[in-house]
Amino acid sequence: MQLTVSGRTIRPGSLRGPVVGIANYVFDTLRHDAYAVRAGELLESRVAVPTAGDEAVLSGIEWETGPCGALSEPLAPVLEHYRETLDDTAVLVPVGGLACLDFLAGLTSGPSCVLVADKGHASLVELCSHAEPALVPHGAGFSLMVNFDCL
Repeated sequence: MQLTVSGRTIRPGSLRGPVVGIANYVFDTLRHDAYAVRAGELLESRVAVPTAGDEAVLSGIEWETGPCGALSEPLAPVLEHYRETLDDTAVLVPVGGLACLDFLAGLTSGPSCVLVADKGHASLVELCSHAEPALVPHGAGFSLMVNFDCL
Protein backbone atom coordinates (compact mmCIF):
# COMPACT_ATOMS: atom_id res chain seq x y z
CA MET A 1 0.00 0.00 0.00
CA GLN A 2 1.48 3.34 -1.03
CA LEU A 3 0.74 6.40 1.10
CA THR A 4 -0.39 9.38 -0.95
CA VAL A 5 1.33 12.26 0.86
CA SER A 6 4.66 10.72 1.93
CA GLY A 7 4.94 8.25 -0.94
CA ARG A 8 6.02 5.60 1.59
CA THR A 9 5.14 2.00 0.73
CA ILE A 10 3.76 -0.15 3.52
CA ARG A 11 4.15 -3.89 3.05
CA PRO A 12 2.79 -6.75 5.15
CA GLY A 13 4.71 -6.93 8.42
CA SER A 14 6.64 -3.69 7.75
CA LEU A 15 5.15 -1.81 10.72
CA ARG A 16 6.07 -2.39 14.37
CA GLY A 17 3.63 -0.09 16.10
CA PRO A 18 -0.11 -0.37 16.58
CA VAL A 19 -2.35 0.07 13.53
CA VAL A 20 -5.81 1.62 13.82
CA GLY A 21 -8.39 1.32 11.06
CA ILE A 22 -11.67 3.22 10.70
CA ALA A 23 -14.37 1.93 8.34
CA ASN A 24 -17.59 3.94 8.06
CA TYR A 25 -20.22 2.24 5.88
CA VAL A 26 -17.64 0.15 4.05
CA PHE A 27 -18.24 -3.48 5.07
CA ASP A 28 -21.91 -3.44 3.93
CA THR A 29 -20.83 -2.95 0.31
CA LEU A 30 -18.01 -5.51 0.25
CA ARG A 31 -18.37 -9.17 -0.74
CA HIS A 32 -20.53 -11.42 1.44
CA ASP A 33 -21.04 -15.17 1.20
CA ALA A 34 -24.62 -16.26 1.88
CA TYR A 35 -25.87 -19.37 3.65
CA ALA A 36 -29.24 -20.61 4.79
CA VAL A 37 -30.23 -22.80 7.71
CA ARG A 38 -33.28 -24.86 6.71
CA ALA A 39 -34.68 -27.63 8.95
CA GLY A 40 -31.32 -27.94 10.71
CA GLU A 41 -29.34 -28.20 7.45
CA LEU A 42 -26.73 -25.68 6.28
CA LEU A 43 -27.14 -24.68 2.63
CA GLU A 44 -25.22 -22.32 0.38
CA SER A 45 -27.25 -19.44 -1.12
CA ARG A 46 -26.70 -17.86 -4.51
CA VAL A 47 -28.49 -15.15 -6.45
CA ALA A 48 -30.11 -15.50 -9.84
CA VAL A 49 -29.75 -12.08 -11.47
CA PRO A 50 -31.92 -11.01 -14.42
CA THR A 51 -30.20 -9.17 -17.28
CA ALA A 52 -32.55 -6.16 -17.52
CA GLY A 53 -31.66 -2.54 -16.60
CA ASP A 54 -30.19 -1.65 -13.18
CA GLU A 55 -33.48 -1.11 -11.34
CA ALA A 56 -35.02 -4.32 -12.70
CA VAL A 57 -31.91 -6.27 -11.76
CA LEU A 58 -32.09 -5.30 -8.09
CA SER A 59 -35.82 -5.81 -7.79
CA GLY A 60 -35.72 -9.10 -9.71
CA ILE A 61 -33.04 -10.91 -7.72
CA GLU A 62 -34.05 -14.34 -6.50
CA TRP A 63 -32.12 -16.41 -3.95
CA GLU A 64 -31.46 -20.08 -4.66
CA THR A 65 -30.13 -22.55 -2.08
CA GLY A 66 -28.18 -25.74 -2.61
CA PRO A 67 -25.71 -28.03 -0.90
CA CYS A 68 -22.65 -26.40 0.67
CA GLY A 69 -19.25 -26.86 -0.79
CA ALA A 70 -16.17 -27.23 1.38
CA LEU A 71 -15.95 -24.60 4.12
CA SER A 72 -12.71 -22.90 5.13
CA GLU A 73 -11.21 -24.00 8.45
CA PRO A 74 -11.89 -20.77 10.39
CA LEU A 75 -15.44 -20.48 9.01
CA ALA A 76 -16.63 -24.09 9.43
CA PRO A 77 -17.12 -24.00 13.23
CA VAL A 78 -18.96 -20.66 13.06
CA LEU A 79 -21.39 -21.93 10.44
CA GLU A 80 -21.81 -25.20 12.35
CA HIS A 81 -22.74 -23.15 15.43
CA TYR A 82 -25.29 -21.22 13.34
CA ARG A 83 -26.71 -24.50 11.98
CA GLU A 84 -27.14 -25.88 15.50
CA THR A 85 -28.44 -22.65 17.06
CA LEU A 86 -30.54 -20.71 14.56
CA ASP A 87 -34.02 -21.35 13.24
CA ASP A 88 -34.79 -21.31 9.52
CA THR A 89 -32.92 -18.20 8.44
CA ALA A 90 -30.47 -16.65 6.01
CA VAL A 91 -26.97 -15.82 7.25
CA LEU A 92 -24.38 -13.60 5.59
CA VAL A 93 -20.63 -13.98 6.10
CA PRO A 94 -18.82 -10.68 5.46
CA VAL A 95 -15.82 -12.23 3.69
CA GLY A 96 -14.78 -8.85 2.23
CA GLY A 97 -14.75 -7.29 5.69
CA LEU A 98 -12.85 -10.26 7.14
CA ALA A 99 -10.22 -9.88 4.39
CA CYS A 100 -9.85 -6.18 5.28
CA LEU A 101 -9.32 -7.06 8.95
CA ASP A 102 -6.72 -9.70 8.02
CA PHE A 103 -4.94 -7.21 5.73
CA LEU A 104 -4.82 -4.53 8.43
CA ALA A 105 -3.56 -6.95 11.09
CA GLY A 106 -0.91 -8.23 8.66
CA LEU A 107 0.62 -4.78 8.21
CA THR A 108 2.13 -4.79 11.68
CA SER A 109 3.86 -7.09 14.11
CA GLY A 110 2.14 -5.03 16.82
CA PRO A 111 -1.50 -4.83 17.82
CA SER A 112 -4.29 -3.57 15.57
CA CYS A 113 -7.67 -2.04 16.33
CA VAL A 114 -10.60 -1.35 14.01
CA LEU A 115 -13.61 0.88 14.52
CA VAL A 116 -16.42 -0.18 12.17
CA ALA A 117 -19.71 1.69 11.76
CA ASP A 118 -22.22 -0.02 9.52
CA LYS A 119 -25.78 -1.28 9.47
CA GLY A 120 -25.94 -4.87 10.59
CA HIS A 121 -26.78 -7.63 13.05
CA ALA A 122 -24.81 -7.78 16.31
CA SER A 123 -26.23 -10.90 17.98
CA LEU A 124 -27.61 -14.37 17.24
CA VAL A 125 -31.14 -13.19 18.06
CA GLU A 126 -30.92 -10.55 15.33
CA LEU A 127 -29.88 -13.23 12.80
CA CYS A 128 -33.07 -15.28 13.33
CA SER A 129 -36.01 -15.61 10.96
CA HIS A 130 -34.71 -13.94 7.79
CA ALA A 131 -36.12 -15.74 4.74
CA GLU A 132 -33.34 -14.29 2.58
CA PRO A 133 -30.69 -11.56 2.78
CA ALA A 134 -32.12 -8.08 2.26
CA LEU A 135 -30.62 -6.01 -0.54
CA VAL A 136 -30.82 -2.24 -0.05
CA PRO A 137 -30.55 -0.45 -3.42
CA HIS A 138 -28.32 2.62 -3.80
CA GLY A 139 -28.59 3.87 -7.39
CA ALA A 140 -27.01 1.19 -9.57
CA GLY A 141 -25.55 -0.63 -6.54
CA PHE A 142 -26.73 -2.17 -3.29
CA SER A 143 -25.64 -2.90 0.26
CA LEU A 144 -26.24 -5.74 2.72
CA MET A 145 -26.58 -6.03 6.48
CA VAL A 146 -23.20 -6.83 8.10
CA ASN A 147 -23.07 -9.90 10.33
CA PHE A 148 -21.11 -8.41 13.27
CA ASP A 149 -21.73 -11.61 15.25
CA CYS A 150 -19.54 -13.41 12.70
CA LEU A 151 -16.88 -10.70 12.73
